[in-house]
Amino acid sequence: MSSRSRRNIVRGTVIRACREGSARPRSGSTGPELVSSSSASNGHVVYKDSTRLSAEFFSNLLQDYTTIVLPFLPIVSENEFASAIAEKKPDQTGSAFVKILGAITLNMRCSWLGEEETDRNQINLLYTQALQQRGALMPDHQITVRTLVIPLFAATCILDINPNSDMGVYYLREAITGIQILGVDDPSRAVRLDASDRAQQERLYWVLFIHERLLSITSRRRPTLSALPNLLQPDPTIPEGVLKGFNQIILLFKTIDDTFMTHWIDRQAPTLTMAWIEEKQSQLSGINDDWEDQIKELSQMQQIDLLVTRDWLRTLVWQVALSRFFLTSDGRPSRHFMDITFPALISRRLRMMLTATPRQAVEIHGTGILHKVFEIVSMLGDLLELVLHATCDDRTIIDHLDDYSFLYTFLNSMSKFDPVEQTILNTRFMTVQAQYPALSTLTGTG
Repeated sequence: MSSRSRRNIVRGTVIRACREGSARPRSGSTGPELVSSSSASNGHVVYKDSTRLSAEFFSNLLQDYTTIVLPFLPIVSENEFASAIAEKKPDQTGSAFVKILGAITLNMRCSWLGEEETDRNQINLLYTQALQQRGALMPDHQITVRTLVIPLFAATCILDINPNSDMGVYYLREAITGIQILGVDDPSRAVRLDASDRAQQERLYWVLFIHERLLSITSRRRPTLSALPNLLQPDPTIPEGVLKGFNQIILLFKTIDDTFMTHWIDRQAPTLTMAWIEEKQSQLSGINDDWEDQIKELSQMQQIDLLVTRDWLRTLVWQVALSRFFLTSDGRPSRHFMDITFPALISRRLRMMLTATPRQAVEIHGTGILHKVFEIVSMLGDLLELVLHATCDDRTIIDHLDDYSFLYTFLNSMSKFDPVEQTILNTRFMTVQAQYPALSTLTGTG
């Protein structure tokens, strides 16, 4: 299917295929052939014969790439991927480029269709060989979109399996450094590029901007990339729905501005006032006047990512307000974001969203979205243990416990839920259950 015809794909087709178990069968083409680690000089599993990575193997990934990768990593068009596959004698960078695109596609397909060990081996081998083929970064190394996609997508694959991987962060930092060297945020350099190259570099920049903002939140370190003055520009090589959806993601992450990061890192900053809390919560609650109406036009995979991310960001602002004792319990609906029980309200909405969304539309996002859900559930657990018993009646407590049970069960059913976070969640659940024996009788079903 061409890029042009794919723009008219009916929203929800992919999700319906998941629901009905009618996903495309695996290609009969041969994937990477593996040999045991005892046969490898470096002690790792290696390719026995890299020529078995045929053009057919990668061509059979193109439709999955466009359907499940491009909406969230809209850098390389389907046509560019196809052209790279078709190159008869690619150089080392060209070969590495194809393999890293194959790796990221398989990585997201594992989440979409259900993880299989064979796919995981292929993913690890593909991104490892892509990094090996691009070689050491020597003085004559050329920094281009292709050479930056390799460490970025390698980092994405690595961090999806191990969110605490030092090398995953290292490769992400390499890509961030590269985009700074390209000077995408420098108008005097950007005008020298043709429209297509400039649009692609800006898409890469925004993807890295978002990844760095997420890393900055978890590490409490200031980001280095500033927001560009414009959103993604129309590009005939990228489906319109992809650009619209990703622009909405950009709008969300632009709210994590320099002042936000100052207050997140330093809770005693003099600029942290109740007025700032109210302004940021108001900004996140609406984004713009018709934000929720706009995202209804997107796929379910795009919608759940946006909605969960928005509510997760609102809980971050709530945490900042909590640290300065700005929260109240006045119960006014217009100021519910300043209420001590706000995460319980977010948890109720989160449950409703997850109940209405197919599991595959959530799990395709991997550990990133699950971490956000985990943090929201953890805050609900804190409230149940420390606050709600003193502020809510018995019926309301049962409702919150039922939400907690649902979200607990949901996370534990996800194949990519981080084991460390799972241990923390299970320990907290037992603590809450000891305080509220009724929790053991709740099913937490949709």
